[in-house]
Amino acid sequence: MSERGSSHSQGSDNLSVLFDSWALFRLVLLSLVIVQNCFSSDSEREFAYQQIMQASNARERVILDAGTQKFYGLFTEAEKNPSKNAVLLLHDTGAYPDQQSVIRLLRTELPKYRWSALAIQLPLRESGAGDEDYYGLFPEAQQRIQAGLAYLTQQEYRNIVIVGYGLGSLMALNIQAEKNLSVTAMILISLAVPSSGRPEVQSLELLKKIKIPLLDLFAEHDLEAVTGSAAQRR
Repeated sequence: MSERGSSHSQGSDNLSVLFDSWALFRLVLLSLVIVQNCFSSDSEREFAYQQIMQASNARERVILDAGTQKFYGLFTEAEKNPSKNAVLLLHDTGAYPDQQSVIRLLRTELPKYRWSALAIQLPLRESGAGDEDYYGLFPEAQQRIQAGLAYLTQQEYRNIVIVGYGLGSLMALNIQAEKNLSVTAMILISLAVPSSGRPEVQSLELLKKIKIPLLDLFAEHDLEAVTGSAAQRR
């Protein structure tokens, strides 16, 4: 928003930002209803997911460059009016950018409310691997998150919010605590406090380093690792 505009123009811009932010907040809350009811990267699994996306989301598919490797994402542009708002969506363990149902809901609904959405493929382990097996992929995840943000910046989005779900929220927290990315805010859905001793997943310590607005959301009957640590995360 330009500081040179008239007071009327500034007021209109402020109202637009408030409307867009409220739409984002409402849709993320809606995703909690879904959470309530569902509880080195494996290149072969990524390729299988790429085939799914290529068949069903061909127009939205983008190829991103993380330096040492290329990976896929799904980009959906805002439908209403030119918008400078965008969200970067990070999926849960072992999933992909069109994950049912949380990520898909946000990816397809937010563009209706002037928020463009980029959901990226995070690094994968073999089928059946648990969260502990994924922690070694955090450096690679950081590269991909930065590549996603670079893509949105190149598209001239200025108001960028990171939305992570499950392991994606932990990966978002990890990189923001370490690198203080130039994003407007973060929304972390179903953020856990792992029992692991690895420093990169110490949620409570990482939260202390965050300097931007952060919304920590979870469902009433979410995982115990999420609900049991809610009071500590305040």
